[in-house]
Amino acid sequence: MFHLLQLDGRKVCHTVSMDGMMDRRRFLRAGTAAAATLLLKPLEALAQTQDLGKKSERGNLEYIREQGIEVFRSECAVGGVTVDLLEFRKNGSRNEVLFVPHDNEDAAFDTALRSIAARGGSLFSFDSRGNRELRTNTGTRLNQDPNRMFKPGSQFWPLAEHVLGLINQRRRASNDVLNPYITLHNNAPIGSFTASIAKSFTDPRFEIFFSDPKNKRDVVWIALPNAERGTSHPLRVLAQQLQMRGINALIEYVRPEGSLDGSLSQYIARHTSQGYINIEAGIKPNDPPQLQTRAIQTSLLKNIFEIIEELRANPPTKTQNT
Repeated sequence: MFHLLQLDGRKVCHTVSMDGMMDRRRFLRAGTAAAATLLLKPLEALAQTQDLGKKSERGNLEYIREQGIEVFRSECAVGGVTVDLLEFRKNGSRNEVLFVPHDNEDAAFDTALRSIAARGGSLFSFDSRGNRELRTNTGTRLNQDPNRMFKPGSQFWPLAEHVLGLINQRRRASNDVLNPYITLHNNAPIGSFTASIAKSFTDPRFEIFFSDPKNKRDVVWIALPNAERGTSHPLRVLAQQLQMRGINALIEYVRPEGSLDGSLSQYIARHTSQGYINIEAGIKPNDPPQLQTRAIQTSLLKNIFEIIEELRANPPTKTQNT
């Protein structure tokens, strides 16, 4: 049922749409253009082929069916291995595009899925068998953080480019600067994210808009080009308004030169002016279903969308060095 092609040694993914018709799309990879198709399978086919203990819908199968959310899968061959990318899609009033790269961050996934159900749009996530790092579609560990592959020339850059291509297809056809890329993450009490937050308070690359320092792991992480430092860029205004609402926010300013860490935030900030938003919620102790974490993350996302709608209706006057 799956078909993988090789064109001049280049990676190509195959897709079958819900009605079985082939959906051909243009796919840019490493500066070359290749006609490619992506293999999409309907929800029922996915449900039948997933391990019941680690379903790619993460225990939301009935909710997905009740809400009429369509589920698609892209099977992508990269360097001799195959990785599955999922899209959960529903038409709605806003049609936002969200990305949850880590398959073990269930509160982030649940929050994004419910946003898609309410507002419409697409949620992209990897099927990594419930793991943080990428896994093949047979479960083999690849030792690759999916949020560290957005770096041209890296081993999984073709996959990163493919993800970006799909996200861009779904985003509004607009040049409005207030059309940010949005991802959702969860973080643990001890780990690299906690260390990054602590470092940001003294790192000159960051601007801090915290109002709840006791809950530093619940934060809206924004990334912008360094040229936007001190300006009235809408996402800087967003950070200010989040702080006024009692929500932690920070801005990472990314320079046009120097090395990148492979994160989507740095890649977007270097290559677009639209900006990047990461909605982080810390996993709470004694909350195995992550319902408390999901509630916090849902509130963060709700506040972000409210402010974005206000700023779209009344764009801030463009100024420098505010």
